[in-house]
Amino acid sequence: MKKDDDETCNKTVMDGLAKAGMAPAATPAAAASDAPIGDLSPMKAIAADAAKLVGSGDNAGAKARIKDLESA
Repeated sequence: MKKDDDETCNKTVMDGLAKAGMAPAATPAAAASDAPIGDLSPMKAIAADAAKLVGSGDNAGAKARIKDLESA
């Protein structure tokens, strides 16, 4: 397999998963064809806030923001 050969890499991984009996329910191509799930920008903002809080050492604040993410 050549470096940066995404198609071959994807096929190799998918073949390995299939041989192990762990093939995913949907291939990336199938997942891409699904209907859009809507605007995720509010969730992205919450995740960014939580990451900033973790970076500053405020784990309690980050935990609260992750709860917000779960409910969003």
